[in-house]
Amino acid sequence: MRRFCKFISAELLPLSIVILVYFSIMHWHTELSRTKLTRTTIARKGSPEATFKQTEACNYDVDLLVMINSAIYNFDLRESLRFTWLHHLKMRKLVVRHVFVVAETEDHEVQWKLNLESRTHGDIIQGDFIDNYYNNTLKMKLILHWSASFCSKIHFLLKADDDIIVNPFHMYSVLKLYAGKQDLLVGRIRRNIRPTRDPVHKWYISSDDYPNATYPDYPLGFGYLISGDLVLKLNKATINTPVIPIDDVYVGILLRDLGVQPVHNLYFMQSVLRGEFSPCTMRRIAVFHYDNKIKMTPSRLREHWRNTFNSTTKCN
Repeated sequence: MRRFCKFISAELLPLSIVILVYFSIMHWHTELSRTKLTRTTIARKGSPEATFKQTEACNYDVDLLVMINSAIYNFDLRESLRFTWLHHLKMRKLVVRHVFVVAETEDHEVQWKLNLESRTHGDIIQGDFIDNYYNNTLKMKLILHWSASFCSKIHFLLKADDDIIVNPFHMYSVLKLYAGKQDLLVGRIRRNIRPTRDPVHKWYISSDDYPNATYPDYPLGFGYLISGDLVLKLNKATINTPVIPIDDVYVGILLRDLGVQPVHNLYFMQSVLRGEFSPCTMRRIAVFHYDNKIKMTPSRLREHWRNTFNSTTKCN
């Protein structure tokens, strides 16, 4: 009988461990699914309210706050950013903080993964509207509101998309060049652009949303730098400015209403070529973005980073 009991114990012990681990994981999964972070409400003129999940505030002086518009399902791309240019931006003596801005999804598994990512890194805020291209203006409002409300002691804000590469060395040069400037927005600026009235076009906008013949000067949304004082003014201006579906133009409207002229700078570059950019070209700019012809994948981002900044390639 004693031998039989020892046999039963030996056979059931691994099963007991498996069951224990299973229920531990299920409990952890349930708790993660219930994760609710602090919510703050933002009024949108002429539309329902928007709220967002809040990451840790930064109530201290910040030299550069990087706010990154990211598609909710771009988990691997966000991870690549954390260990490439975001990591190297923080290796200098400046105080740098970054936050990813996403919106909601109806896919419960994607939301569970996002909750896990948020708990792991603590660098995500989430809007309560569906994550798609035409809600990017709402994301921009979240960026301005969160920055003004929870990280207001900043010298500069870099608004970025998650498919760009930032050259830390030239970004510091840009920060030094514009240090102390007020009412500043610097990036790649579009001027005298006419609205697209074709309803099937990606950038269609109706005459009801925007009746004028040309847009005000506006920055291309892949990346631009805003002085800390202007962030506060832009956030305040959103209160009475109706949302339109093109976030770049929306920022241009805010700037126009504030009487601020955006500054064009060639350090902010968007490729219009079909081929890949060379490491030497990328070493000479501060912010780089491919246009729609080439998609920035996590592997391409890491390859660009290695070839540009970790290679022995010599440039003139």
